[in-house]
Amino acid sequence: LLAGFRDFTAAERDLDAAFELMPDRPWLMVERSGVLLAQDRYEESLASAEQALSLAPNYRPAVQQVGRCLLLLDRRDQAIDHLRQATERLQCGGLWWQLAGLYRETLAYDEEADAIDRAEALWPLMDKSYHEALAARRSDIAYHRGDLQAAVDQSEAVKGRFFKVVRENMKAALQSDAPRPPRKLLSLPFVSQHHMTCAPATLSKLARYFDREADHLQITEEICYDGTPWHSERHWAEQHGYLVREFKVTPESAAACIERDLPFTLSTVEADNAHLQAVVGYDALRQTVLIRDPYNPNIGEMLGLGLQERYGPTGPRGMLIVPEDQAHRLDGLELPDVDEYQHYFRLHRALDAHDREAAHRIAQTLAERAPGHNLTHYTKLSLAAYDADPAGELEALDALLEAHPDNEPLKMRRYAVLQRLERRDEASELLETLVADPKSDDAFRERLIVLLQDDARQAPRIRALLRKLLRRRHSAALYHAYACTLWEEPDQRRLATDAYGFAATLADKNELYADSYFVAQQHAGHTDQTLARLGERVERLGHKSAQPVLTYYHALCRVNRQTDALDQLDFAIERRPTDPALDPL
Repeated sequence: LLAGFRDFTAAERDLDAAFELMPDRPWLMVERSGVLLAQDRYEESLASAEQALSLAPNYRPAVQQVGRCLLLLDRRDQAIDHLRQATERLQCGGLWWQLAGLYRETLAYDEEADAIDRAEALWPLMDKSYHEALAARRSDIAYHRGDLQAAVDQSEAVKGRFFKVVRENMKAALQSDAPRPPRKLLSLPFVSQHHMTCAPATLSKLARYFDREADHLQITEEICYDGTPWHSERHWAEQHGYLVREFKVTPESAAACIERDLPFTLSTVEADNAHLQAVVGYDALRQTVLIRDPYNPNIGEMLGLGLQERYGPTGPRGMLIVPEDQAHRLDGLELPDVDEYQHYFRLHRALDAHDREAAHRIAQTLAERAPGHNLTHYTKLSLAAYDADPAGELEALDALLEAHPDNEPLKMRRYAVLQRLERRDEASELLETLVADPKSDDAFRERLIVLLQDDARQAPRIRALLRKLLRRRHSAALYHAYACTLWEEPDQRRLATDAYGFAATLADKNELYADSYFVAQQHAGHTDQTLARLGERVERLGHKSAQPVLTYYHALCRVNRQTDALDQLDFAIERRPTDPALDPL
């Protein structure tokens, strides 16, 4: 549980205590493997799981954990051999199901089908969701074997929009005498992302596709801090010898790139997060694009037109990178919105350099060339945000929402701007409208809780919302709101302090959460322990941002350690002399 909250110090403390009591228990070794895996320490995680197997060779949790670790280490063949040998000794449907997923990636459809049959035989009491999962896999296997009718028949048992659309596309192909539309899949290596490093992992796998070395953790050091800005991805590529084309992803543009054996990145933006993955193929019959995700070792599939429907305001944005010495591969490749994305990138580079005049010229040029384009509105939005002009941001957002009235990320940003404008009634009305829709993202319910917290009359409603959301959403903001609610009850302050701590570890780069946790711990008399944690944050994050240092500085001042606090400031200024957060100091 503690590892799930990313409080690894406490998790390892409890594991050490458990091992003192039972040093040779295999289950504890599997638990330690899981904690190490949550920290992205894959080799150590594998070693711990293998230690459990050395004590209990047929211990099923350890068998599956070793298979998982081998897969994340991109040792798929070893994982297959390991699990296949285990199935000869154990009667476990989960082993066969795990093995089926590995066979799928290697296009071994006969072996995958056999593994699925064996899993089903060992699951006599499986529920409806498992029946659907089996039918979905069998539908895909039949499709890849060329048996369209069987693929359609199996898909009838599967709910959800994806299979509904794919099923209709397959039926249409059955009724047509035309040649089967093509399917093409490129071989792109899997690089497993770490926490919040989807962009570096995706860039690394694209580099490896071109036989170029690019360690994803090194890329993380260069361009990441609590996520990765879009323009930083492109800047990294151009700085490392790649030609870059950003473009609007459509079924046609995706197919054009893949036909030239060129995978590309795809950005998907949700209400309160964004993700980067690689497009590595397309299927014209099913009308899908094939995805190499940095989190999932298996190839995924998305509806091509669904990308436009869900991610239209941001393109969705694709990014093609090609080594400079292979520039000929781009000859004659026409992609949509390349010029607009070029302007948008140049504007952000100008703002990064604090060249406000250049950014303004770029925004004017784009407005003249593409007055109604989404990216024209986004340039205005970015410029207004840089100028701390929320009214300008609102104007740009309203223009975008006029074209995309149902887009949740735009509504979320509009809410944030209304908050900064202190237009509370409008912000509240917007959230209330959104949460009334049961299909809306829970991020809006979370924001509503935060908005209502300064109104004591709303306490019963806040508690009811928290009870629901805490069961299904693992969010730092939610735990912080929960802690604030508990803090109002003196007999709940110990639990409140734990919740403040969970918020601080789940979002370890959020200064509000780190500071709140320190204040709560100070109230409980645990100042030295929490100061040590803030100091560790500075060691870990201070070279990339001055914000952790400022939080540490204020905490030291609260306990009257002004000399130490000033030393921290001097160190921060020496390390990051141009950081704008340090300008007032």
